[in-house]
Amino acid sequence: CLHGNDRAALTSAFVLSFFPLLYFFVFLYYTDIISTFFVLLTYLLALQGKNWSSAAAGSFAVLCRQTNIVWVGFSAAVAILRDAEAAAQNSMKKKKDDEASDLDFFLLILSAVARGIKGLLFFC
Repeated sequence: CLHGNDRAALTSAFVLSFFPLLYFFVFLYYTDIISTFFVLLTYLLALQGKNWSSAAAGSFAVLCRQTNIVWVGFSAAVAILRDAEAAAQNSMKKKKDDEASDLDFFLLILSAVARGIKGLLFFC
């Protein structure tokens, strides 16, 4: 059975062997884990279409680290493009005649841009 000092030494050895940077620079990385969690949660919720929950998680991510605004903006753009693409597809399905309005044309262009961005993200 490990005693107080033995347990602390074993814990320090474990942290040092698996997280060497975190061991020496823990004072710099104190918000990394929670920040990364909320950024990934924001993106996941945005992909699932839960926009309000994604916005709340994004707010917490920005409160942890202000530079997360970039990733929150990215997640918002993904959600907006997904919704615009769905709206364009629904609009084209509902149209029975050959006349397309300016809004339909705009939504079609936005849908093409969304597909292009998704293609770029797939290769990155």
